[in-house]
Amino acid sequence: MCIRDRFHAVCEAELVVAHSPHTDFLLLYTVGHMLPQRPFCTQVAADFLGIGDSIGLGDLLVKELGVPLEKRYSNSNWAARPLAPAMLEYAVGDVEHLLELQSSLQHQLDSSGPHKPKWFRDEMASKFLQPSIILDTLQPTDAWRKLPLRVLRKLDTQGLYCAMQLAAWREKRSVDRNMNPAAVLTDSVIHALANQRPADWEDLKGCGPLKDSVRMRLGLSLIHISEPTRLLSISYAVFCLKKKKYIYYTQH
Repeated sequence: MCIRDRFHAVCEAELVVAHSPHTDFLLLYTVGHMLPQRPFCTQVAADFLGIGDSIGLGDLLVKELGVPLEKRYSNSNWAARPLAPAMLEYAVGDVEHLLELQSSLQHQLDSSGPHKPKWFRDEMASKFLQPSIILDTLQPTDAWRKLPLRVLRKLDTQGLYCAMQLAAWREKRSVDRNMNPAAVLTDSVIHALANQRPADWEDLKGCGPLKDSVRMRLGLSLIHISEPTRLLSISYAVFCLKKKKYIYYTQH
């Protein structure tokens, strides 16, 4: 079976369960020009249920199923060939509990009231079907278009400009290093930085969601991007971000 046939089999499945599958679905769309029509993202489901914002699969499996996930090869070079047998075993372990996890999360969604399951389906369509995936082909300067509304909530004009700059920087860095953007900076960190706009190391220490390891490695870059004096004028992108906020709040 060729790779395109495998892609067809995945996309035609009744249900496709994955954890934060933006990169996977982008590959399906780029190579096979197709996307799963009924995706279920366990990370988004956990967010909807209040289990954790952008929670990792390992932490989610422990919380929901009491299953520890091997993390030894999570930062390995998966582009290398051939893959070591231990890495192949790791890859299997990364997905073997997804269906059980999906069943648990779906039951909780169904038990949480009449509206939340529909909101979740709408979110799946918004994040993982064709228009959203196509956004992933944008240039870094347009990466702000992919920011969720919760990142923009209560940001002033300077904060919106800062969020735009951070999104562009994150996109470029993720492409340069072949990483998932969320592995560079999570949306929660972008929101915190854009809201606080630290000007020095002391300010940066007060950015709660930012891990110490990321702070030490990327701190100077984040301070430079977040510096309040970077705001020179209101760009069209900031206008669009403000409009996105306005449309959301007038519709809800």
